[in-house]
Amino acid sequence: MQTALTITNGIGRLTLINPPRNELDKPEFICPDDLRAFLSDKKLLALVITGAGKNFCAGAASPDTISTLGSSALDAGKKIIELIADAELPTLAVIRGACMGAGLEIALSCTFRIASSGAMFGFPECARGLMPGFGGTFLTPAKIGAATAVKLALGADMIGADEALSIGLVDRVVSTSELAATAENFLLSITKDRTPKQIRFVMRAINAGLRKPRAEALALESQLFAELASDIVTSGRST
Repeated sequence: MQTALTITNGIGRLTLINPPRNELDKPEFICPDDLRAFLSDKKLLALVITGAGKNFCAGAASPDTISTLGSSALDAGKKIIELIADAELPTLAVIRGACMGAGLEIALSCTFRIASSGAMFGFPECARGLMPGFGGTFLTPAKIGAATAVKLALGADMIGADEALSIGLVDRVVSTSELAATAENFLLSITKDRTPKQIRFVMRAINAGLRKPRAEALALESQLFAELASDIVTSGRST
């Protein structure tokens, strides 16, 4: 798989490219150092992840490929999932077509997911004696609850966009023709008139609340709030 990283008007874009289904040929689908440097760009306000062409990502190209690489390769790929999940930016998966297996796990690592009405979701690997192996057993229940995650995985059924919306797997469903504009307008609605520092501080505090002990997360929130308040006073923007 190839990937492309671009920035337009403060919105970053990571495009997955392996037509026609954008399948992963290895778990480490982008160089972690490249992604880390990209996410650190101070111009960035948000990140979109999407697939080239008609599909988001249909998962691994072959279970044989993954099995020969072993668990250490999966762990290396999961570092990329962690980079996305821990990004100090709102992240949005813009989904059309197939979003399956590892592709669904990439999408679930994002803050938000918007899908076209024709998108399809699931863990087809479970019908072949496998299980989600790219973070899905951790990410999926966090989004849709444990019981629904078990049903989605062990049932190995493909579900459409409307059902994905009904169970909370995606946040919004629109027509394919509206997908790009809806995604852009949504990100603008939450980042317009916000400074990059403010966005990063909000995301850092929320991520800490999800991952750190409560006292530590609340202490960080106080520290970040105080720094932003000091910036306002220093700049003369206080009222």
